Amino acid sequence: MLKIELELINEHHLEAICVLANNPNISRTSGVPDNCQLEHVYSWIHSTHAPKSEEMHFVIASEEGVIGCCILKKINYHVQSAELSYWVGEPYWGKGLAQEAAKYALQFAFESLKLAKVDAHYLKHNNVASGSILSKLGFAPDNSRKELPVAGRFKKFTGDVWTFVSITRQAFKTR
Repeated sequence: MLKIELELINEHHLEAICVLANNPNISRTSGVPDNCQLEHVYSWIHSTHAPKSEEMHFVIASEEGVIGCCILKKINYHVQSAELSYWVGEPYWGKGLAQEAAKYALQFAFESLKLAKVDAHYLKHNNVASGSILSKLGFAPDNSRKELPVAGRFKKFTGDVWTFVSITRQAFKTR
């Protein structure tokens, strides 16, 4: 398996991210916009480096270069929570790299940011792989939230639902 690390996104990652993200198979089930352009990536950089930002975008880097992104968003220091999302470029699917990157992001969230809980969500029927990754990391169903029927650009997945999961710092430490 490739060795990976997370790096805070910056301008020298722009082109590599656009090449990987500008793929309908990436935007199909993620928050990456269709036809991802440089201005989209600039907005990720800006939101990451803005004072008191509620988002931190990391690139997943390897000796091959940028292979995807891991995002902590909706960071709330008052209630010590955030939401995790991630994507890897299609050439890197099925290699365990998204799971490894998500694990590093969780370590950062719990150890460096001192968060108590991290939430995530995925398409129950159209992104089974993401559900599997989250389960392997120790995420459990968030019983405070019901599954939510898809809407907006995801309504093409008739009958699918967003499934909400979460993990606490304690559950992450003891797995």
